[in-house]
Order: sequence, then structure tokens, then C-alpha cells
Amino acid sequence: MAGKQRPGLDYSQIGCDFALKEKSVQVRIKFGTLGHLVLYEVIAWINGGKGCYVEYTDNTPAVFAMSRLGDLSKAEEIKSIFLYMLEIGFFDREAFKEDQILTSEGIVERWYDAKRSPDSYDMPCAIRKIIDRIKKRREEEKLQECRQNAQECRQNAQECRQNEQECRQSKVKYSNKQTNKQTSAEGFRDETPDGSTPSEPDCGCEAARAISGSRPLRAVASAAADGKTPPEPTSSPDCGILPSFTELAADARGREGWPRARNLAKEQLYFRGISADLIDAAAVCLVHGWLGSGGLRNIRRKARDALDTHAQTRGRRGKTNGWETVRDCVSLVIREQGLEPPAYSRKNPEPPPAKEPQTAERS
Repeated sequence: MAGKQRPGLDYSQIGCDFALKEKSVQVRIKFGTLGHLVLYEVIAWINGGKGCYVEYTDNTPAVFAMSRLGDLSKAEEIKSIFLYMLEIGFFDREAFKEDQILTSEGIVERWYDAKRSPDSYDMPCAIRKIIDRIKKRREEEKLQECRQNAQECRQNAQECRQNEQECRQSKVKYSNKQTNKQTSAEGFRDETPDGSTPSEPDCGCEAARAISGSRPLRAVASAAADGKTPPEPTSSPDCGILPSFTELAADARGREGWPRARNLAKEQLYFRGISADLIDAAAVCLVHGWLGSGGLRNIRRKARDALDTHAQTRGRRGKTNGWETVRDCVSLVIREQGLEPPAYSRKNPEPPPAKEPQTAERS
């Protein structure tokens, strides 16, 4: 049974700063090296005996001197040291007065934590009182910790509510931004005679959509050569993850309708200083059905409006070059497909058309 086991400990639990604590320093200053030695030996002596206390009698100093120091002549000095340790409070004075024992709250607490069933041992009343004080102090500390945790939980809950509110506001801002972006992009989409917008194009894995944004270029070209009516558009399979714009551009250049698409893009979107790769990007949008002939006209109209606004406001609004508006509009169409637009280089300018259309840029 636990109550019949030896209450003593096999190891003494002493902190590294034990000799630097206030009461330990007082003993070391008053009794020198012998006082320093007694500080450590008395703890080991108590822990190895009854665990957390030792009974004090007139023979206790002599027993300690002989058993721990091996020098009986030190008995009187040991007695003086013990009494001084009681005087300064190193040992608990109330426990010594009540049960004539040498102990302290620190000694009892370390022993209590080291034993699996400390409450099962028979201890003097003074030790029980010290244990009760330790338990009460720990309960108060635990209660204080619970209060602090509850306060932190309330603070965390408040922060969570604030974060949730910020997230909602961010979502509203993002939604408004997306709505504005989509509204701007609507101006580049083709309009059907009844005022409705055509269905969303496929990703280009099958035949490309027509320049109008609804029929494949290859089918249109073939039907035109035969003098037949171009076929109606067919649905495309789900292609999964979209390829990159570079891959789609390479695919568009290999199709039959590429020359016609590029000529149409150049006819509608040419402005002085426009780069050849910007015309190519617009042609890719045509081949893959992201943009139609009506959309090209809308982009050109938007560019002309920006030029007129710039001239009328004496440079305060609008843009100085039509190709700038074309660049922004074509890039927006490409981004709507979830792709990153290419980097347009002004070092490779597009030569002017052999015969400029009547809607050419005003000088």
C-alpha cells in the first residue's frame, strides 16, 4: 500500500539559484563555508529521511554533524546554524513551535509534487497545514488563470467579430470592383440584333468561333467558298484547365481563319504607333471567339471617344493615343478568360494599312 511505503525521496529537487536566494545568502554570510555546506546537506538529509521534515531534539545537531559531515566537533556550530535558519524564516517557525520539526513550505511543496500519493502518508499536523496552504494557493492561482483565460476568450471573440466585419466589407468592395470591371467589359462584347449578348465561347479546343463571336472561322471560310450558308455554332466539350495565352495564340495562328481575323483586327483597331503584337492579340481574341466584329467596332469607338475627350478638355481627360485605349480594352477581354495578357512591345510597330478605312484616326 502507498501508506506503508517510505516517505523519503531518492533525489533532492533543488533549484540552480538555491544558494543565491535571500535567506540562503544570509546563512552563507554569517557562517561562511560551513553555512554554505549545511544549506545543501540539510535538504538532502530531510528528503532522504521522512521526505519533507525532520524531528528536532537536543541530539539532532550532533546526529547531523556525524552523519552528514563526519565531524562530531561541529555539533555546536550546526545547532547555531539551525537556530539561525529558524530565526530568519528559512525553516517554518510555526511548524517548529507546534511539532518541533524542521521544514518549510518550499521543502513540503517539492516533496508533495514528487510523490504519487502524497495525501496517503501520515504527516504531523503542521505539515498538513502547510499542504492545505499550498492547495489553497494553487486553487487561487488556477482560478486567476481561468479568469485571465476567460478575459482573453472575450477579447478573441471581439477580434473575431471585427475580423468578420472587415471580411464582409472586403467582400463588398471586391464585389463592387468586379461589377465595375464586368460593366466596363460589356462594352466590348457583340450585340445581336435583338439586343441580347451571344453565349459564352468555348476555350478553343474545337473549331474556333467566328469573328462575330458565334461561328467557327474555319466553318465560315469553308461555307463561303462553297457559296453556302455558314453552319450554326455547335457546343464545345468541357476542356478543364485553360492553356496559357501563348499556347492559344500559337493555336490561333495555325488556323485557316487567322489571316482574315488579323486583317479585320488591323482594319478596325489600327492607330498610329500601335504595336504588331497588340494587333495579334486582338486577332487571337477573334479566332477564339472572345471578341467579335461588333466588339472591335466598340473598342475603336471607345478609342475615338477618348481622343475627342482629350482634345476637348485640352489634355485633362482622355488619352493622347488611340492605341492606349485599344491596349486596355484587349487586355481586359483576355483577362476575362482567366489569362494573362502578353507584354506588348512598341519596338515592333504595325505598318499602316495599304488603304486606310474612312474611319481612320483624326490627325
